[in-house]
Amino acid sequence: MVTSLFMILFTVFSTFVVLVAGNELMTRAKNRTNKNRLPQEPIQQPALEAGHR
Repeated sequence: MVTSLFMILFTVFSTFVVLVAGNELMTRAKNRTNKNRLPQEPIQQPALEAGHR
């Protein structure tokens, strides 16, 4: 019983840590891509706004 509960808690904790690390890596990757795309965004946004209007 104790070993099974410990294994379940360990698996849940490991999956949670992996998810948190994955989210942090994804946010960092998105921030890097956004920084690279910043000079292009002001050019694209007015075109999108004009198209919607």
